[in-house]
Amino acid sequence: MTVKIEKAADDIPYVNLLVYADSGAGKTVFCGSDDRVLFVAPEDDGLLSAVRLGSQADKIRVRDWPDLVAAYEYLYDNPEILEQYDWIALDSLTELQGMCLRHIVASEAAARRARDQDPDQPQIQDYGKLYILLEKMVLAFKDLPCNVIFTSLVRSAEDPDGNDFVLPMLGSNKPTDYRISMKIASHMTSYGYLRVEIAERPSPTEDEPDKKKKVKQRVIYWEDTGIYRGKDRTTRLTPKTVLPPRNALRYVRELMEGVADKSGNKAAPKRIEPKIVPAEEKPSEQKGETNLATVEA
Repeated sequence: MTVKIEKAADDIPYVNLLVYADSGAGKTVFCGSDDRVLFVAPEDDGLLSAVRLGSQADKIRVRDWPDLVAAYEYLYDNPEILEQYDWIALDSLTELQGMCLRHIVASEAAARRARDQDPDQPQIQDYGKLYILLEKMVLAFKDLPCNVIFTSLVRSAEDPDGNDFVLPMLGSNKPTDYRISMKIASHMTSYGYLRVEIAERPSPTEDEPDKKKKVKQRVIYWEDTGIYRGKDRTTRLTPKTVLPPRNALRYVRELMEGVADKSGNKAAPKRIEPKIVPAEEKPSEQKGETNLATVEA
């Protein structure tokens, strides 16, 4: 092995984001609001909303866990396709987690019938396999030479002091067990909570120059607030980002790249393209690791 020292600034990594929110808050619309997005998407309803609001994104349809594995293999084997996109969007991890569990249970159905067990009922050991495969899938996609954005639904949890907070709906649903959710979040460049808020905007008239109107706006909180969990390794999104009505993901990307700032001003485009270095072997097969599709009995 040849050791090479290089400037960190010359090898800027791609970013990976996790945005979690309630159903209907606009996660999918947000993911589709940049110019070059490829969805790996099991949730057609949200994608319909994105398309109707003008998204020109492409899509790989995912119906089950083997479909997801096939999508990853295809993108890994064809890096020239990724050069056509600024983002891969996995929408959503919550649904993909359920998809993975169904795959694990189905793979054990015959053996459980033979033992006179309910073939449709997940068993404790299934969840261990689930969390391993879910994390491996996240790591595999985030290592592709492209920016990746993941979404998730939201759930409530309770910290050791008894305080409630919200976090991505991943892993266990027990209020005091949020280890898997936080572990997945730890792999992200940035993750944050998306919510819809009511804000006042100037709406002056001749008779009422100070008149204001109430409007809905979408905001992503990128740091821990006590109620929400988040982080931002780019340092350019915190503490929160108020999203514009259109092209919100493009705006976030330009903030991270330093092309724009939160005041709406744009600097001269100065985008650093990360190097694409083809891997000799796939991440899921390195060091004897289990492939994404592998579920042992």
